[in-house]
Formats: sequence, C-alpha cells, structure tokens
Amino acid sequence: MPLILLSGTPGTGKTRVGLILSRRLHARFTTVTWLVLENRAWRSYDPDTLSYVIDEDRFYRVLEDVSRADLVLDTHWVEPFAAVGGSVRYCAVLRTNPLELWRRLERRGWPAGKIAENVEAELLGVVSREAFNAFPDRVYEVDTTGKKPVEAAEELLDAMRRGARSTRPIDWLELLSDEEISELLTRITRARAKEVAER
Repeated sequence: MPLILLSGTPGTGKTRVGLILSRRLHARFTTVTWLVLENRAWRSYDPDTLSYVIDEDRFYRVLEDVSRADLVLDTHWVEPFAAVGGSVRYCAVLRTNPLELWRRLERRGWPAGKIAENVEAELLGVVSREAFNAFPDRVYEVDTTGKKPVEAAEELLDAMRRGARSTRPIDWLELLSDEEISELLTRITRARAKEVAER
C-alpha cells in the first residue's frame, strides 16, 4: 500500500483520524512534525509561530525514504509531496467549519493570533487548494464538523475502497451565512490587532 496523505488545517482531526486509518489499513502512522524531529530536518524553532523552521533540503531527502513506505502521514503542508507524487495513493483533506475550528483551537490553548491564522487558512481553503493542485485525481475531502474521528475515518475508508474523489473543494465562503462570515472576520481582525499590540 503506497503512501496515504491525511492533510488539513491544524485542528481538523488529522491525528485522531490518522491513527484509526493506520490501524484499519495495517500501516504505520506518522506526522510531518515527527519526521522533521526524528531526522533533524529543521534549522531552528520559531516561538512566535510555535513551530520548527524546516531545513527543506534535508526534508526532501527524508521524503524520498518515506515515499517507499506503507504510511498514513498527517500533514498540513501538501506541496512537498508533489515531488514524490507517484508514491501517493490518496490525499485525504479533512475540513472543519471555521467557527468550530476556532473553538477546537481555543480548547488547545493556542494564542489568538495563531488561531486566526489557521482559521483564515481553513476559511479560504488553503490546504485544500494545495492538495487539488498537487494531486487533482487523488483528493477526497471530508467535513469533520460534528463527526467523531471514527466516523470520518470510516467515510475515508469507504471512499478509498470505491476509488471516490472530490471534484471540487468545500467552499466555506459559499456555505456559511453572511453573519457567520462577518463574525469570523471580526474575530480574525481582533486577534491580529491584539497580536500586533503585544509585540
């Protein structure tokens, strides 16, 4: 079984769904973060974004090894995997209503600025767009809003068995009401203003 990418904005449920998928498929589960740390494929740590700055040359060498393994790989950074595209069997993108995503990331205790950045990315479908660009014939999106991880995993397994794919991404700007979009934009603006004021 070639590589399965499980992508999506942070907070959409990738890790929990990925662990279930890997058990059902008898594959190893890992994340881009774990790969970066295990292989020392980072240059520094950025305390502002609470993330590692990746050494891209080293990371691409790691990808060559990973591309030959039976893996379910959790990532919100799809673009590099286009380099090993032939090894990617499926690219599943988990999506979550941005208002629900905001609540999930708040429960994690994330700073408001980081929440705003990720919610805005989900609202605009940034990860989804990358996935469709990299693997136009191998993307399947699952809306995890209000779903248990096992339900999302079962939906993905069924889609994989049928060879189903999404033909167009979920568009929150189309699905949310004007009031919901206005609320999100207000939250994002306030979070960004607070972040700037605290610098």
